[in-house]
Amino acid sequence: MISTNHELFNADPPVSFLKNLKVRALGPEEYQRAGELLDREHYLGDVPQGRQLLQAVEYAGHWVALLAWGPATWKLADREEWIGWTPQQKAQRLGLVVLNRRFLVLGKTRMPNLASRSLALAIKALPEHWQQAHGYKPLLAETFSGIEQYHGTCYKVSNWIACAYSGGIRTPIPIESGQESGRCRTALRSLPDRIPAASGQQSGTVRTEFRSDPDNV
Repeated sequence: MISTNHELFNADPPVSFLKNLKVRALGPEEYQRAGELLDREHYLGDVPQGRQLLQAVEYAGHWVALLAWGPATWKLADREEWIGWTPQQKAQRLGLVVLNRRFLVLGKTRMPNLASRSLALAIKALPEHWQQAHGYKPLLAETFSGIEQYHGTCYKVSNWIACAYSGGIRTPIPIESGQESGRCRTALRSLPDRIPAASGQQSGTVRTEFRSDPDNV
């Protein structure tokens, strides 16, 4: 069902609404509206080129957050090292990695825990949404965030792993740790949940699947 309530809240939403959030994949007819919101509120604006999936987190038909997804970065040394795949395996299985190109909590709905809750819901639904759009389920999500603007707290809470910063610092790096400005944090997230939330240890399951035969691509 397509939401007709694309406008933001005129007043602060009730705190209880966090328990009633839903996420869905947007249809192409909704992309323009989402793009306008991204251009208006995201510090990097919209990037329609290469977009392959848009998700909206909603409360009672109101959009409260938007996530844009696209193909993985072609060359990312720290990701390759974390997975441990060969050049041939990478060529065969890079399609199982998807890039979180934009994540926006809409201005008048910002409140504590909303970003982490929205991100967690979107990640949980991502494999199914991607399969509906492209015919297969991805195994890994990646993203980049400018550490001058954001600490990446909502990604840490949602069990993303910070594997590197631009400039050559190697894994592992706590996602909340501070670095000098002008650099970018790279974070990875297995799909679905395969990383223990409490232990902080990366499961070998995803790496094993990435190195196996790509029959499901």
